[in-house]
Amino acid sequence: MNMFELFLRLGIDHITDFKGYDHMVFLLALIGTYGFKDWRNLFLVITLFTIGHTITLMLSAFGVFSVDGDLIEFLIAATIFITGISSLAKAGQNPKSKLKPWLAGIFGLIHGFGFSRYYGMIAEATNPWVSLPSFTLGIELGQLIVVLSILILAWLLENAFSINKRDWNLIISGGVLGIATIMMLERLPHIF
Repeated sequence: MNMFELFLRLGIDHITDFKGYDHMVFLLALIGTYGFKDWRNLFLVITLFTIGHTITLMLSAFGVFSVDGDLIEFLIAATIFITGISSLAKAGQNPKSKLKPWLAGIFGLIHGFGFSRYYGMIAEATNPWVSLPSFTLGIELGQLIVVLSILILAWLLENAFSINKRDWNLIISGGVLGIATIMMLERLPHIF
């Protein structure tokens, strides 16, 4: 396996590994109110998140800017909590609202620093001009796998089990808020 394939695989694994479930929970909170028919709005949300996290991942990977890792881990949990809250708001439940795209772009900046911590641990002795693009592409492919899985699950629940979108959103938001609260409480002592 060459370096490009290795870092591509590491990027995919970083998103899809259940040990790093915070990425999946964030994506669930972010896109849980969307369905396949909302693909244009969903595309905007995912694109803005990608732009945000790519900017800070690159800035951090090239040593231009860095933030304390413990603070970032707490902020990632906070972004999940805020996104869960936003899904309960009227604007957050509307797939055409501009709330989720804005949150995705801004919170993507924070998540990029989280990705850069992992990237920094695995890429210390590599050429960043090869490893960083392949790692970033892997993150996007992993994110696509998670997003499609969430959309398929939502479709199945809505169509096969007659669960309406409102109930699905309440279940997701409640679960996300519970998980995010626990994550914030676990990470809070590390930032002081």
